[in-house]
Amino acid sequence: MKMKFNYKNKDGYIAIVSALILTALIITIVASISLSVFVGRSNILNSSFKEMSRSLANACMNVALLKLVLDPNYAGGETVTVSSDCDIISVTVNGNQKTITVQAVSDGAATNIRRVINMSDFTILNSEEF
Repeated sequence: MKMKFNYKNKDGYIAIVSALILTALIITIVASISLSVFVGRSNILNSSFKEMSRSLANACMNVALLKLVLDPNYAGGETVTVSSDCDIISVTVNGNQKTITVQAVSDGAATNIRRVINMSDFTILNSEEF
């Protein structure tokens, strides 16, 4: 004995297909929102690391200035520890001016600072982050 199915009533199929389409749409929307939140958090974390490396580079620059005041022939080229390691890359001479270059890295975010100092009164003539 064979059973026959009646496929003429399609109201249930339309409801199931509609529910599947709405579910797929909702999943897509939720996935895109969660991805944008994740990327936003990553950007905030990167900016925090950059701010820490900038502060470390400024502290390293202050150490270099102190060493330059104590020894006018100081040439840099060393790694110093403030709260973590930073590099006093170079101290170059140009007449009565000296250019100090430092670098600091915090969790992958690097900051390079170069300052030009007038040696007669130790004023900062130029400061740039590059």
